[in-house]
Amino acid sequence: MERLSEKEFKSIVAGRKAGERLAFTEKEIWNMDLSGMELDHMDFTLSSFQNTVLDGVNFEGSSVENALFDGCSMRGSSFKNAKMTTASFRYCDMRKCRGGGSLRGGAGVCQS
Repeated sequence: MERLSEKEFKSIVAGRKAGERLAFTEKEIWNMDLSGMELDHMDFTLSSFQNTVLDGVNFEGSSVENALFDGCSMRGSSFKNAKMTTASFRYCDMRKCRGGGSLRGGAGVCQS
């Protein structure tokens, strides 16, 4: 897995063209503050988010399949229509996150 710096990650996202689906597959995203970012319609398959602040992040339509979220704050994040099959959320604060993303057969991961 390749580890990205916060500066590198934000620079790639900022340079995204309208309608472009960025792929961050098999990336390590550690100790970053990505609060409020628009990470919709991106591919984070097999990636690892460790101790990262993701409050208010928009993951709408993104793929986080087989991704690991460990020790992350995800308050108010949106997972509407996200692909979340076998994603793991360990020690995460997911209060007030929203969306229709599902894990293992359709149970919603977020509660309103």
